[in-house]
Amino acid sequence: MSGDHFSLTIHFSRPLPPAADINNDSIRINCVPAANLFPMESEAIELDGRQSEYPLSPGFAHPGSYDIFLSPGWTDCAAVPDNRQK
Repeated sequence: MSGDHFSLTIHFSRPLPPAADINNDSIRINCVPAANLFPMESEAIELDGRQSEYPLSPGFAHPGSYDIFLSPGWTDCAAVPDNRQK
């Protein structure tokens, strides 16, 4: 690295999908990534009293695809209509 240019090499553990168009415009320095915030239901948790903490999971189908930034409240599954339970 010297002056105002540098080289960056990224090695992936598997091939990227064809739709992944990585080029010189894909990475920007001094930028903050945008967070796409939207409401979503988390996976149901069975509270059995054997733990002091129960981590929330945004989804078991795609575990690395979502993060939880805010949890404004909880609903007892017994209070949810049957057609909404998974």
